Formats: sequence, C-alpha cells, structure tokens
Amino acid sequence: RSRAGPRPRRAPAGAAGLVGWRAGMLKQKKIDFEVNLTRMKWVPKRVSDIPEVISRAFERDITAKMIQPIIGTDHVKEWVLREDADINEFYTAPNMMQEWIAEKVIKVRIPPGIVPKDFQPKKTKLLATGAKVAKFFGEDTCSTRTVGCSLKIFDCNHFYMKQTLPGSGASPHWTIFEGRWDPTPKGMRLEYLVRYSWQLSRKPVVEFGLEATRSDLVTTLAWEGEKEKQLNGNVPAIVGTDDFYWVELVREGATAGLAAMRWNEDCEEPPSWTVKEEPMPRKSSDTTPEPALHQRRPAAAEAPGAAPA
Repeated sequence: RSRAGPRPRRAPAGAAGLVGWRAGMLKQKKIDFEVNLTRMKWVPKRVSDIPEVISRAFERDITAKMIQPIIGTDHVKEWVLREDADINEFYTAPNMMQEWIAEKVIKVRIPPGIVPKDFQPKKTKLLATGAKVAKFFGEDTCSTRTVGCSLKIFDCNHFYMKQTLPGSGASPHWTIFEGRWDPTPKGMRLEYLVRYSWQLSRKPVVEFGLEATRSDLVTTLAWEGEKEKQLNGNVPAIVGTDDFYWVELVREGATAGLAAMRWNEDCEEPPSWTVKEEPMPRKSSDTTPEPALHQRRPAAAEAPGAAPA
C-alpha cells in the first residue's frame, strides 16, 4: 500500500486571504545594502565614500573592511571595487540593458548586528526605537498615479514613511523611507536616511535590499491651521519622473504628545544684534494689564516649583 503524503496547503479565498497566505509561505534571501547611483544621481569619487554613505544610513560607524566585497553591477555584469580607479571603470562601462531601465548599483553586505534578526519589510522598523507620538495619512496624486502616504513619528526623533500604490490587487507595492525628524517653527523637517521597496511575489524567495539616499534628501512639512491636525508639503516621489510630490497628511488617533512637536509661536522674538530699537516710555504700573497665564514669566526671585505669592 502506498502512503499518501501530506496534503498541499490551500490558499484561502479572497484577495486579503491570498496576501496573508503568500506572506506566510515566502522566504527571504540575505539582505544586501544598495547604493543606486542612477536613482541618487551621485557617483562616489573614492572607495572610502561608500562606507560613509552606509554609516549615514544606519547612524553607525561602518568601515570598508566591514562591508567587503564591494560590488558594482548593472544587473548583467559585476565589477569588484577595490581601488578608486575601479569606480570610474564601472560607472563609465556601457550599459548591457535598455536605456530606460539601465542603472548602475553598488552592492555590499550588511555587517552583523545592524539589521534586526527578525526584520520583516513593512512590519519592523530599522531606525525607530522609541514610542510612537503620532500618525498621519493621506492620498495624493504622484505623476498620474494615486499614492497613499502614511507617516509615523516617534519620540526618538525618527520617522517611518510608507508609500503605497493602491489598486495593485492582491500584490500591492510599498516603498518605505526611514530617517530623522526635527521640529521647525511651522512644522517639521524630515531627513531621509534609508529607503526600501517591497512587493508580495509568487516566487518562493523574495529578493530584497535596503537602499541609501542622497545626503541632501530633506523636505519640510508645515502645519495647516493652529490645531495641528494636518501637515502639508513635499515628499519623495516613488513613481513618475518628478523627484517630489505634494501631500496633505491628516493626523489619526489621539493628540497626546504632540505639544513637543511644535515650537511655541507666542514667545517673543529674540532681540536683533544689528537693529537698535528706541527705548519706549514706561507705562504706569497701575494701568499695566495682567499677562495671560500661558504668557506669564516667573520673577527672578521665584524658585523653580515654588508657589506664587
């Protein structure tokens, strides 16, 4: 008698079930770090420039020895970059692919301990280690496509931005940016450190790589109104030929913790170093109005935490 083998696992019906089923069946190859020279519009002059780019992306000190071998590729041929002259030879070599898809990429291995062992695209954060302060979301037009943009802000001054191409069916496409954010008088400044794209595939193994960004890839988002409910500004484009596109992101969930994200615009401007204002006559103390509570400044004699007289 022949013994029947294990029954094959069946995919659940529906697009949502298919996504979850594929995610459970997929295996992920070893993650590489890529410097896409074509996308970045940048070419390193020295081999030592490459570990500097990776150090910036992961906010760690990484040496050239830690990422060897350094490989340049056009997705057809490979060059080992050992000396500075190898970079020019690799970059100026004729492309083996059609011009509209041709690109030059530098690939290196990621040193141990940089990426979490349980890292999964779209589920695990690379840089953020703090608590989430706020989440924003919006759908806007990038080139001719509608792109959904989700922005999460963390109290460790890192952010996590996920851009999604809706309408991709059971196999959606995500591009994720991670970096640092800092408050500005009108909103926040975003410095993009690393990006990666991911899409569910029918293949049993997913090829996936982290990408560097330009050192000057910085955008600013501004608050819409005084209630800090919406951020407007430019973010990196993931489709089309433009580098950026305009988004209007609305805050989701509670408002707790957002007070520290915005500077107090009611504070007086600092005195000018060059323009000397004429002294104004002092008003009588009897006619001076009492300042509002949020504008009141403690007297010099008041100790911190002491109750007012």
